[in-house]
Amino acid sequence: ATYGAGVALLAALANSLGKVMQKRGTQDLPLLVGKWNVIIKYLCNPTWTTGFLLDVSGGIATILAVSLAPISIVQPILGCGLAFVAMFSHVVTGEMLRERDWMACLVCVVGTILIGLTASESKGQEQVLYSVGFFLIVFFCAVAIAAQHLYKQQQLHVETSTAISAGIFFGLSGCATRGGMMVGEATGSGAL
Repeated sequence: ATYGAGVALLAALANSLGKVMQKRGTQDLPLLVGKWNVIIKYLCNPTWTTGFLLDVSGGIATILAVSLAPISIVQPILGCGLAFVAMFSHVVTGEMLRERDWMACLVCVVGTILIGLTASESKGQEQVLYSVGFFLIVFFCAVAIAAQHLYKQQQLHVETSTAISAGIFFGLSGCATRGGMMVGEATGSGAL
């Protein structure tokens, strides 16, 4: 599972950097339409092409990660891709991130680490893990609600609010997947 988590992290980084490089590459290109001369311009642009190849490589690495580790570990790591896109956008395209944007990135990454800690398969710790998992679900739902409230109060940009909420719900989907797998294992109701 450790290798799978590492491959998932590389996949998220490759996907994120790829998307940002494609965005940077399009700044020098015409609007993408289904005409061969425009498609050739995209394929001949080294920044866009490198981004495309990184994005595809990240997709392949995602498939590999899922084969090496449970989806409940892989999915939250991939959810960090939103934070990685923001950070790479700052570096590659020069988009400015404010302090609260950096905090949103930090929340995504820390949330992923905390969710990963609950993915232990030790039978003796199940009750503690259920309690920690429940606490994390309540906490992150509260953070998502607070982010939406701050957006409505115009104290948080829509991108930041959406990134916080999306990162949290990616993580929660991983928790739900892991919870379902644990219930399936406990009841013997499926080949997991």
